[in-house]
Amino acid sequence: MLTHGVFPVATSIAMVILFYKSLNPFPPAPFKWGPIVVGVWAVAGVAVVALLAFLGKESWLQAAGRAADERPETPEELAHRPTF
Repeated sequence: MLTHGVFPVATSIAMVILFYKSLNPFPPAPFKWGPIVVGVWAVAGVAVVALLAFLGKESWLQAAGRAADERPETPEELAHRPTF
């Protein structure tokens, strides 16, 4: 209950409060463009994902998800790893 109920709700409320506090009052120029650009970029990303899902391009979405999976490094990759 605590990890699947209370923590997600509490962190979501905290994020909403922080979002509100960071934009109220709205930042002056030139800083006002940052939240606008981030908002447009986020809406565009959601629109692309929704459009691809609507058009039945789930294979592309699954391939994009697999790109984030971790895999073991190949011997060639290990040989080229920088050492400090």
